[in-house]
Order: sequence, then structure tokens, then C-alpha cells
Amino acid sequence: MKPRPVHGSVAIIDVDTFICSYYNVSRLRRRVCSGERPGLQTRWGSVGRSRWVRFPHASAISLSGGDTLRCDMCPDKPCRNGDPCVQTDSEKLYVEPEDRKILVTAAEVEARYYGLLTRFEEIMEFSRRMGYRKIGIAFCIGMSEEARTAAEILESEFEVATVCCKVGGMPKEHFSMPLRTWLGKTSCNPIEQARFLESENCDLAVVMGLCVGHDSLFYKWSNIPVTTFVAKDRKLAHNPVAALYCPYLRNNLSRKPVERPED
Repeated sequence: MKPRPVHGSVAIIDVDTFICSYYNVSRLRRRVCSGERPGLQTRWGSVGRSRWVRFPHASAISLSGGDTLRCDMCPDKPCRNGDPCVQTDSEKLYVEPEDRKILVTAAEVEARYYGLLTRFEEIMEFSRRMGYRKIGIAFCIGMSEEARTAAEILESEFEVATVCCKVGGMPKEHFSMPLRTWLGKTSCNPIEQARFLESENCDLAVVMGLCVGHDSLFYKWSNIPVTTFVAKDRKLAHNPVAALYCPYLRNNLSRKPVERPED
């Protein structure tokens, strides 16, 4: 069956499987012959397995009611040109002076140094412009050398406090965690790391290589602004996005992993 064209403000879309509300889609294929591409200006609805479906364009889409936003499926991203498909009152979210300052300062660093600085340099420049005096580093014990190097560089301009993931020395057995010969018997302690840096009156927390999940706890419990310098990836030399760039790795991402055998 040939795809039908778009007529005026109506998008006609070829759907393999369309699962409930807008953007919550499994195997959606768009075939638009001519006319305006609908992009995210289309309002999706529950349509079961209809082959050809008409959806009128919507100027606003509600974020409530359990709908799932899927910006990754939009080819045009009209929001970048000031024509958002989701109408919000987001400016009210930045009425707090600190939040507004962080938002604006980050944009200043992006605009003035776009493509010129490493992430570490961006952290330093952001901190300068924010007027931060003390920076804290929460690091994985496996990155002790890298954390020491980062601290030495930061100390040229800022006060520095550092805390490793094993602070407090909590035994894993107290939490019924699995024990392996290639790992120590002491648990990571991300909540204590967050509490420690706050007690040190740090203005900014920098995360270096905390485990997946442990970093989540750190972000959750930190009462000071946080940025990530290193996202741990033991297999890819801490460059996790390489798994998406390289097809040899990407093609295996959906495969159920095989656990490392015990010695």
C-alpha cells in the first residue's frame, strides 16, 4: 500500500503498532509523501492497530494524564525555534535567584566557549562565573588518582574537599550484598558522600565515577548543586556513549548480559 500524503493540518501516518497515548509507540513508521511534516505538532491518540490514521495538529499537548513524551522520535524539534508542541509555564520554575543564576551562567559558558573547552574546563569556568569558593569531589575509590589530579588543578583557584565512595566503611554483609573475590567487602556510601560535602560547605559537588545507582542516591540526597565530570564505564574507559556510536557494541545492547562467574 502506498503512503498517503499530508493534507493541510492533518497528518496521515502508517502505523505498525500504536500503543495508547501520544508518543508511546512501538515500531512506528512514518511515510509522508508530500506536504508539511507533522513532527511533534501532531496529537497522538489511542488507535489500536489501525493502519492509516488521521490526527489533527495540536498547538498544545497536556503533560498530565499518564501520557509519555517521546522527543527522541521527533525529526524536527520545533521547540528549538520557539514553536513548542508542549505549551508550558516553565519560566515560573526559575523564580528562585540561585536557580535562575545557574540557568543563565550555564548558557553563558555554552555561548562563549562552545566547542573550545573540555568538560573539566567548563566546570571551572562555570564555577568562576557563579562565584563559587569551594568545590567538593565525590569519587569512586577506583578513581583515586584521577580525583587527586583534579583536586590539585582545582586548588589553584578554589578550596577543595574530597570524599571517596567507601567513606564510613560500611560492611556489605550488613546489607546482604553479594560478595566477590574481585571486589572489597566494604559497601559504597553515596548518601554519606552527599552529606559530607554539604557539611564541608561546598558550593558545588563534582561526581567522578560513582556506580550506576549509587550516583542516583548521591543526586537524590545532595542539597547542593551537582555536576558530573566522569560517568563510570569500566569496559569503555569511562566513555559510555561509545556503546551507541559503535555498531559492534550497539547491536548487542538489548542482549541479556551473562554474569561474571565466581572464582
